[in-house]
Amino acid sequence: MDVSVKWTGKYKHNWEEACKYLTAWWNCEETDRPLIFNPVPKPPEERKGRLISPKNPSEAACFDLDADIRLNNTRYNFENNLYLAEAVPGAFCNFASLLGMLCVQAGGKIDYAPDTFTAWLEEEDDLFDLPLPEPASPCRELKFAIDMIHRNHEAFGYDAVLGANPMLDPMTTLSLMRGSSNFLMDLIEREEDVLRWLKRLGEFHSQAVVSYREARAVHDRREEYNWTGAWAPGDMDAIQCDVCTMLSPEMFRKFAMPEMEKEAAFFDYTIWHLDGSDEFKHIDDICGIPNLHAIQYVDEKGRDISCFSDIWKKITGKGKSLLFHTKSEYALSLTKLLGCKGLSFYLMDIDTEEKMLQFLEKLKEN
Repeated sequence: MDVSVKWTGKYKHNWEEACKYLTAWWNCEETDRPLIFNPVPKPPEERKGRLISPKNPSEAACFDLDADIRLNNTRYNFENNLYLAEAVPGAFCNFASLLGMLCVQAGGKIDYAPDTFTAWLEEEDDLFDLPLPEPASPCRELKFAIDMIHRNHEAFGYDAVLGANPMLDPMTTLSLMRGSSNFLMDLIEREEDVLRWLKRLGEFHSQAVVSYREARAVHDRREEYNWTGAWAPGDMDAIQCDVCTMLSPEMFRKFAMPEMEKEAAFFDYTIWHLDGSDEFKHIDDICGIPNLHAIQYVDEKGRDISCFSDIWKKITGKGKSLLFHTKSEYALSLTKLLGCKGLSFYLMDIDTEEKMLQFLEKLKEN
């Protein structure tokens, strides 16, 4: 897998080395240190440009569909960060806080929180009484995400990895559209409604992925970058089912697994977003998904991730790699326990070039 041929060095200078580490990681192979996916900010005196931020929910909604603002903010991030180790400048569309694409394709509505301006899905109590949405031409929001693929290619070329717009899974999307309490009752009382909506949302998901794939193909590109910091030389996304924390293994297999297996088969590379330790009960089923390459985890309580070393050994023993969003001290302790095979981190507390270079040396010493 050679992904180093076309990359140019305006923002990142070690593409060839990073690609070698990346290849080994996706294959869950040995490396001399774990991969590190997070960039670090440049010193304040070297920063330039201006990040455009919304001042209220209405502005946030407008910003989500403003190509010029998106390009400005992407360029700002590229020019004011250092992309060391395996961190890459990734250009993608983060419509509705990455929550809402399936929702709007199905005719749902998005709200923006008054304090954080984060997007959220509007609950619909009578959703199952409405006609099932029919597949149609791309909605306005999907058209925008497709257009941003072209705009990002034109603006950044091979200085950046070309992403798309990550999407929530159909089941979590449906749970947010119905409201969590309603949805859990739906699984028992309205099973057929749940299944037909999951099928339709799955069709919308596939439609969007095909659209992204076709847009990149226009530019002879197929690679992908997403919110986890991970990237790949082909179609890739973080598949997930956040609502499964509230499901028994039996219900997870019945309602979630069919769509998860379909999604994983649709991509070249997939990484599972493990949404907290309450998903541990599903680890065997998750690791059994064909074409799943890696597991990404953020501890919901900020704990030292090495305390779950038995879980991580089980995952790597099944040939799946690991990506943790965590602190550097926890990354070191886990590396000592697990070794480097298939291991990667997005570090939450390394914020200078000097600290990053020192930390990379410490990882090799473990």
